[in-house]
Amino acid sequence: MSLLLESIRINQGKPDNLSAHEERISRSQLALEGIRQLPPLEKIFKSTPPPNTRLLKARIVYNSDMYKIDYHEYSRAIIKSLQVCQEKSIYYPHKFANRRRLNNLKKTFPKYTEALIVIGNRITDTTFTNLAFWNGKKWLSPMYPLLPGTRRASLINQGLIELHDIQLSQLMDFEKVRLFNAMMPWDEAIEISISQVKNHY
Repeated sequence: MSLLLESIRINQGKPDNLSAHEERISRSQLALEGIRQLPPLEKIFKSTPPPNTRLLKARIVYNSDMYKIDYHEYSRAIIKSLQVCQEKSIYYPHKFANRRRLNNLKKTFPKYTEALIVIGNRITDTTFTNLAFWNGKKWLSPMYPLLPGTRRASLINQGLIELHDIQLSQLMDFEKVRLFNAMMPWDEAIEISISQVKNHY
């Protein structure tokens, strides 16, 4: 089985949003192997406890035969603009450790510019975050992301975002967009004006 990856926010030694991570791990291993093999996350963290200082990223790489966990000091990405990337066949239904194709999308972009991935005129994700768009009344998140994120799942459950089939042609109906993921809670999301989304025509 291909190596899978789980990135988990650790704040003052406490793992964040574990139930959503557990659900995704189970869903991925059941889809790819027919059975979950990875031990429960609480057991993993108990056997390899994180330091109890600073904001850390726990990086768990695993497949049906093994897992490896590492802790890294978290450095928040700086994103100032988005560049539309029209893709036809990119496929990332599970959080695979091999992210080469995603990373290649932005190799030629200017500094601090991230890819806004569009498939069949549908807005999906960036290369490392889910998205939510503000229309002046509520936050709408793409119904068909590349990868349904753990933070996205919790925000849906809390009623902070609603799902919507967002077409590229509708982009200018919005005022701003937020980028969020497991390491960036809603109140720490990167917020970008729609005017800073390039090549959207």
